[in-house]
Amino acid sequence: MESVFLHIECPDDKQTRFATGVLEKGALTWWVKEKSTRGAEAAMALSWNELKDLMTRQFYPPNELMNLEAEFWNLKQEGGVHTAYTTRFNELSVLVPHLVTPTSRAIDKYIRGLPREIQDSVLSSSPKELGDAINLAATLTDNHVKAGTLTMKGLKKNADKSPS
Repeated sequence: MESVFLHIECPDDKQTRFATGVLEKGALTWWVKEKSTRGAEAAMALSWNELKDLMTRQFYPPNELMNLEAEFWNLKQEGGVHTAYTTRFNELSVLVPHLVTPTSRAIDKYIRGLPREIQDSVLSSSPKELGDAINLAATLTDNHVKAGTLTMKGLKKNADKSPS
């Protein structure tokens, strides 16, 4: 939503009106009830940050946030499946932003989720931006997949062979 606000140059005082105008299904039902409870004028006077906080409390209750935090801390790249790891890392970063602030914390968490074969190289490059760590990890992962030390199924080729 915030990237849409930037793209359309939505003024701060119109963000709540715009955001609530695109709600659907359960979110729309919740908003209609919220407007009824608060009064339409008071509800529309909420800032975007206030609305975002209300929606977070409504749709991501504490137990759900705890589950997302646990998933985030346990997130690991499985073998050579770099894109899936990075995609989920980015999704969870949006949902639990306090776990990736400041940027150095995001970089550290990202590197800790990489396979051991990749971690040390990315860490030793001392990336200052998350994108730098992601790009280097992607390149290294591809190299390891080509060399056969990682596979797209997450197993080393030697580990695939069963004892005779």
